[in-house]
Amino acid sequence: MINLYEENESNFKHNAYVLNEVLKVETEEEINTGFNTNILYPVNDNKDISSMLVPGAIVKIPTWDKRENQLFVIRRSKPSLDNMNIDIFAQHILTTRLENNVVLDTNIVGKIRRKAVAQVLNNTLNNHNFTTGNKDTNTTTNNLRIVRYSALDALIGDKDNTIVNRYGGELEFNNFEVNIVDSIGEDKGINVTYTKNITGAIMTLENTDLITEIVPLGKDGLMLPEKSIKASNFNSNNPFTRIVEFSNIGVVEAETDSGGNITNSDEIITTEQAYKLLRQACLDKFNKEHVNQVSFNLDLDFVELSDCITFGDNDYSNMDSRVAIGDIINVNIKPFGIVEKGRVYKIKRDAITGKLLGCEVGYKIRSLTDTINSTNNKIEETKEELNKENNNLKVTMEKRDSEIELSVKNEKEDREASIKVLDGKIEEKVSEEDFGSYREQTAKVIREKVSEGDFSTLVEKNAQSVLIAIKNETEMNVIFDSDGQTIKNGALVVKDSKGKTVMRFNKDGTVGVQDIEVINRDKYSALYRTLSNMEELWLQDVGIVKLVMKSSGFNINNGYNLDEYIDKRCYKMLEDQGLI
Repeated sequence: MINLYEENESNFKHNAYVLNEVLKVETEEEINTGFNTNILYPVNDNKDISSMLVPGAIVKIPTWDKRENQLFVIRRSKPSLDNMNIDIFAQHILTTRLENNVVLDTNIVGKIRRKAVAQVLNNTLNNHNFTTGNKDTNTTTNNLRIVRYSALDALIGDKDNTIVNRYGGELEFNNFEVNIVDSIGEDKGINVTYTKNITGAIMTLENTDLITEIVPLGKDGLMLPEKSIKASNFNSNNPFTRIVEFSNIGVVEAETDSGGNITNSDEIITTEQAYKLLRQACLDKFNKEHVNQVSFNLDLDFVELSDCITFGDNDYSNMDSRVAIGDIINVNIKPFGIVEKGRVYKIKRDAITGKLLGCEVGYKIRSLTDTINSTNNKIEETKEELNKENNNLKVTMEKRDSEIELSVKNEKEDREASIKVLDGKIEEKVSEEDFGSYREQTAKVIREKVSEGDFSTLVEKNAQSVLIAIKNETEMNVIFDSDGQTIKNGALVVKDSKGKTVMRFNKDGTVGVQDIEVINRDKYSALYRTLSNMEELWLQDVGIVKLVMKSSGFNINNGYNLDEYIDKRCYKMLEDQGLI
């Protein structure tokens, strides 16, 4: 039965409007991706309810597995006059509701996955009806901070700071109950065999997720002495090596109370024990998760036994042989050389008849590599993104769409350091009480600033120049460029190795030097021109080897030139001698 409910309906226990005239209902579900349905319904139906099939309306559809009928929200409705039908696309209610709700900021510290899911659901911007289920039994703890994600992305998004990427696991679509478990589905022993119940198959082989050598990384950067664990099929000429983080494996030191008694004896893990756990975790990746084997994917069409009312003398109509998402099936396709167990990670079904329309099967879980590092710098992210308080320190790392910011704050000492990496720019800042320093770097310029209260210094460097500025009473700045050194609103003092001033350029334009030597002494030198153009020059003592000038150039005793002065002095001498 297919049921229709209006957009604001909250009680789905009644039948509401039954879509018994529906022409087609096909569902498609993929692990950790989505659960959608396509519906075809006549425009001119006898019940006259086709006009209610609009975006926002809710339909309830059977899934033909162990789950109760599931709710889907209509996202697109396309009535057509060509065939007088309405083509409808709907998403599972979990996808629609959580995709359109936001988690602004929540910090998950040392929690198991189920409690982490609950924390996400409890920290959405808008209220909702979703609750955390109790199917998840995983006890591994982890840390992550979620900032400005949709609630759906916070759970199964492909970014680093999501539940699935930090804890691993798979989301079960089950109306308003949210469960992320290690693995959905089961192994029912269902056989799919060529020439029997397989009607079509396309195989894809790939080694993009292949791992034949694991470099395990434990808690606090713990690594094995031998560095790596190799699979039995490791080929040194063609290695597939990955760093895999096992953040739950590490050394646990003894803790004591004030009396010296050990309080965590059951939790102590020595270094050797931690090594052993890391080695076993690597072997489990190879032997249980088969990461060292080339994966194959099959687009598979086959007939389920439940659709065979009779086969020979047997009746299979009531047999639980329907394949569900996540199930493991036995695949036997001799032309492909496949006799293996495969996992259903995508399935398409006719929701009216229950008939399987197709599925995609893989030997390994595609989402398995969600727990494997894609780059080496992810190694430390778990600890970096932890917002924790320890020894008065608050460490925060936020990852946004356009930037990454790391900060360490000592609230007791009023001290904080931060670094922000943006697109094309890096910013660094350190502050303590009234002091602060700031550095900004782009491809074209580097700026550095240090401040204390109202006073500060700034250094700005680019390819052509360096600027040094001081903000105080003088507002002085210095520029070094191709023209040399330019000082504005300040003086220049030059000192020798003993700290003695040997030259000083003063703010008023005067210069003081300890000594001076002029190399260019000819009459074309700047010094010559300067002295010759001076109106007056007074000196205490002058020693001259040779003085060459006209007698008229002398100005003696208020107006006499040299000739007049000599004549006067000679006349006076002769007069004093009585010769005149």
